[in-house]
Amino acid sequence: MNLKRRLCTLAISLCLSLSMGVSALAQTGTVTADTLNIRSSTNTSSDIVTKVSYGAELEILASDGAWYRVQLPDGTTGYASAEYLSLNPAYFGVVTATKLIVRSSTSTQSQAITTLPYGSVVELLAYDGLWYKIRYGNGDTGYVSAEYISMDLSLAVSQPYVVYGYISASYLNIRSSTSTDTTIITKLPIGTCVELLAYDGLWYKVRLADGTEGYASAEYISLTPVEIPETYEEYVPTQENDTEPTVSVPVVTEPPTQEQLDLGQAIVQSAYQYLGCPYVWAAEGPDSFDCSGFTMYVMNLHGIYLPHQSGQQYTHGKAVSKDELIPGDLVFFGSSGGSTVAHVGIYIGNGNFIHASSGKAKSVTVSSLSANYYTTNYLGARRVV
Repeated sequence: MNLKRRLCTLAISLCLSLSMGVSALAQTGTVTADTLNIRSSTNTSSDIVTKVSYGAELEILASDGAWYRVQLPDGTTGYASAEYLSLNPAYFGVVTATKLIVRSSTSTQSQAITTLPYGSVVELLAYDGLWYKIRYGNGDTGYVSAEYISMDLSLAVSQPYVVYGYISASYLNIRSSTSTDTTIITKLPIGTCVELLAYDGLWYKVRLADGTEGYASAEYISLTPVEIPETYEEYVPTQENDTEPTVSVPVVTEPPTQEQLDLGQAIVQSAYQYLGCPYVWAAEGPDSFDCSGFTMYVMNLHGIYLPHQSGQQYTHGKAVSKDELIPGDLVFFGSSGGSTVAHVGIYIGNGNFIHASSGKAKSVTVSSLSANYYTTNYLGARRVV
């Protein structure tokens, strides 16, 4: 039974059943806890951005199964535990007319409220065979002719926000549709960053760096950067041979050269110039940084080019044991004792490192590797000089 028939069947009560297919990332959820913490990242030790009360409706931007990235009515975004959000059923369509009139009721003689341009994404609330009741813009509702609404979300000409996810499987199949029986378009290695275009609870519609679009199992998409295991070998398995890579990456054992030591010290001196610059998520400098934006920017000053993602930076250079660190090495951390890369900084010597911290300092600061939090969550180091 297609969506229109389902909506028609339920039009009298205006009650919607579960969504078919992948919906635009504008689904909402209702808070089921007395008070729900909205956090800065996907762990319970991260900063609390704000708190929302029972019954509040939040917009769902993305999910990794345990956490939702959400947007509040005032535009604030953060992460909420999926345990305390109940998803509200939702359907979406795209305007195919050059300008579609939104009316106050299901009649061409009714008041015209506004017009929507081609490619606008609207939420479908009810259907009577000829008209849709829709929600659009900032939550306003009205009625539009069903003739000019398409279920093909690829017709959408713009997205209100861009959301990214990271591949958490060794290699993830990107398929032509939301089924494991459909054609594999390509395979992406662990840590790859993709744009999340749509979500249905099981699958994401994703856009790759080269513009290719396809579908990926939501089970293997993380909302936060993913650690690249040191046992990871970069090769693309065939469709018939999807075995896990097992070749390990050796840890650096030879002593650093004088050239490496000199370059490392120069990198540290550059990093010190940005002490106190504010931490801003996704910022790449020079006035503000996030953690990987800071390391990327500083290394770039010395001709070392890194991606803006800590999990991907963890694949560069060579692994270094903690007792062999030299100034200029990158040090990596997880969160809450986990093994996923969540933070990166630059080792400066004497057991300390400089980093753009999202914690209490909320700025570029110097911390000690022996501090309890960083000892507990230390994952490893890479030498890129």
